[in-house]
Amino acid sequence: MQKIQFDYFRGMEAEQYSFYRVPKVLFTAECFKSLSCEAKVLYGLMLDRMSLSIKNRWFDDEDRVYIIFTVDEIAELMNCGTQKAVKLIKELDTRNGIGLIEKKRLGLGKPNVIYVKNFMIKEIPNQLMKTDNVQKQEEYFTEETVMGENAGKIADMQSEGNIQEEIANGRLLKRGDFSQLHEKYRFVIPIHGIEVVHDKITGIPGSYKETITGLRHLVNTSECAVDIKLILNQQLMEADPDGTKIKNAFDTDIVFNNAIHLTKMADTIVSMRHGCSSVSNEEAAGYMNIYFDYFTKRNVKVKLFDTCIKDITGLEDAEMHSFGEDIVVYFKDHSQFWVMDLSRQLPDCYANCKCKNKCLSAVDEYKALVFANGEFYEELE
Repeated sequence: MQKIQFDYFRGMEAEQYSFYRVPKVLFTAECFKSLSCEAKVLYGLMLDRMSLSIKNRWFDDEDRVYIIFTVDEIAELMNCGTQKAVKLIKELDTRNGIGLIEKKRLGLGKPNVIYVKNFMIKEIPNQLMKTDNVQKQEEYFTEETVMGENAGKIADMQSEGNIQEEIANGRLLKRGDFSQLHEKYRFVIPIHGIEVVHDKITGIPGSYKETITGLRHLVNTSECAVDIKLILNQQLMEADPDGTKIKNAFDTDIVFNNAIHLTKMADTIVSMRHGCSSVSNEEAAGYMNIYFDYFTKRNVKVKLFDTCIKDITGLEDAEMHSFGEDIVVYFKDHSQFWVMDLSRQLPDCYANCKCKNKCLSAVDEYKALVFANGEFYEELE
């Protein structure tokens, strides 16, 4: 057999290729140690198939995504026999294996469907890593974490004097007991704009009203800080082109007591599933100015990140208080803490932008621009 000669990657050449992605946690978490490397690769192939399912809108009656991946297809991609393919599937399934997938027979000659389950582990490590006495625990709330034993863990963390931040599902807040929380605990509640848009993007009828109810409960029964993350999206731009409906929603329905976070939507599984595409920097610029003007006139602290701010009035010439370059960020990812690389991936429009020294469009950097008490300063989102 003739030996193949492979060339080296040079510069950014690797970025032009497509890759299968296998979650890092499958190799690092103790609970996945017994899973064979081939089964982990197969799970990565199944995750890749999810994008096809979303494109074809393969959802069941409970809105769960499923894939169609036959044994023959698996054997071909894994370069193995069908018996080996069946063995790998068994390693992953709920009946015989670790439980990362669940098979369902449809019968009548139809292929089986496979539900690919979320590999993220819901657990709180014994010792949280810290930076500057701030702990950032970005974990979406389930009903179990809002209630019950988590209240004691929250109180323990507060006793150390740290600022605790939770990005939470607002629908679940109405059932929580937050009486133990004080001002060192901060919630960030995402809202996709007005009611019809929020419900469509989340795919849950009544989600907006439940979130509003949860917000009122949280603000009225605790002393913690409550922020709102307003996410600009295509459907909101079409439904409210001049920002009037958003302003009315905040005047009448949406309650909070701390800061407003302004950002634009990126492509996510949820947004693509419900037909809502991401927003470009150019599209976001004008809306950020509308929202910024509204909230600053209400004397609300405004936090802008992962969006375009070039059209905000007076920003070009404004002085900005910067943070130091020696900041290290720790964030929670799949039940483990990783150090975040603050290197920037700049947008194409950066070079010619009048506000490039204040650019917030590098989402991987997690840099935010804050306006409070009449001044701009940098912060980490």
